[in-house]
Amino acid sequence: MSGRAYYLFSAAPQFYLDPGWVNYVRWHHSPQFPQSPSILWPADRRWVMVSEIDFDSTVVAGSQELISALVLDPAMRGAAFG
Repeated sequence: MSGRAYYLFSAAPQFYLDPGWVNYVRWHHSPQFPQSPSILWPADRRWVMVSEIDFDSTVVAGSQELISALVLDPAMRGAAFG
């Protein structure tokens, strides 16, 4: 895509549990508006999370057990599932 820079960054998914992760990535430019990764895909390929860069959507794909756990997680209340 013209006018955009993309970075390949390798980190364990747990890296993003620390709110300070934004201070350790090359693509982050503003503490007020952190830019999440566009895709998280672990080495074992058991799941994938993709955030749309121009919209307000994030898609998660994985096992039925993973999706059920996300849907039932109280932290996800208010998130749209479909």
